[in-house]
Amino acid sequence: MKRKGVILFLVVAFITGVTFYHVSGAGSSDAKIALLPPWQEGPAFSYLKKEGLLSKTKTITPQELIDAKSFNVKKYPVAIYMGGEHYVATVKKEDDAIKAYLDYLKEGGTIVYLPTEPWPMYYELEDGEETEEENIFFEDLEFNLTGPEDPPESTKMEFNKDQNILKGLPENMKFPTDGDLRMRALNPDSITEDIELTSILTVEDYGDLIGYIEYTDGIYKGGKILYVWSRLLDQDYGEKIMSEVFKFIDKQVK
Repeated sequence: MKRKGVILFLVVAFITGVTFYHVSGAGSSDAKIALLPPWQEGPAFSYLKKEGLLSKTKTITPQELIDAKSFNVKKYPVAIYMGGEHYVATVKKEDDAIKAYLDYLKEGGTIVYLPTEPWPMYYELEDGEETEEENIFFEDLEFNLTGPEDPPESTKMEFNKDQNILKGLPENMKFPTDGDLRMRALNPDSITEDIELTSILTVEDYGDLIGYIEYTDGIYKGGKILYVWSRLLDQDYGEKIMSEVFKFIDKQVK
C-alpha cells in the first residue's frame, strides 16, 4: 500500500507540474513585445518590473532570434533593445542575427531603443564573444548617430509639441550634467530619402535625442524605429519618458 501511495503521489505531482507549466507559460505565449538579446537591464528593464509589465514581454534568446518561426512581426509587432553598446551579430552562421533584425524591419516590425549606453549596437558579438571589429549596425539602416564626447553645460533640448508619437513628455526637460555625457543623436544628414523622421526631442546643430523613424520606401518600407538616447532614461524625467514610450508600444501591439 505504501508503494502504491508513493506511485500515486508521483503521478499526481507529475500531472500537476505539467499543468502548472502550461498555465504559467501562457503569459509568455501571449506576449506581443520581444526583448532583444544580449541583455535586458538598466532603467527601462527596472521600469518594466516596477510597473508589472514583464508579462507583456518575451525575452528572445540568440537562438530564437535567428529562427523566423520564433521571432517575427506576426508574433512580436514590437521589439525592444535594452542592451549597452553590444549586439548579437552572429549565432550559427556569419551575420545570421544581423539578417534577422533586417528581415524583421522588412516585415514591418518596430524596434524601440531604450539602451543603457550611448551608442547601442556598436560592437558585434559572435557566439557570445566580442569581435575585434566595430560594426555599427545603424549604418545598415540608412541612418546614423552623431554628437560630441563632452557637450557644453549650456546644451539645451527642444521638445517638439507638434508631434503625436510621445505627446505627454514634459516640456522643460534639462540636459544631463553629470556621468557619461557622450551625446548620441539621430544625425539628420545621414537620413536617406526612404525615411520619414519625426523629431521629438532635439539638440540644435546635432539632431534628435528622441526620434521616430518610418521607412516609407525602399527595402525596409513599413519598418519603424523609435530611438531614445540612453542618458535621458536615468534622469528625474526618465520614468515619464518610459511611460509615454510604453503607451506608444501598446498602440503598436493592439
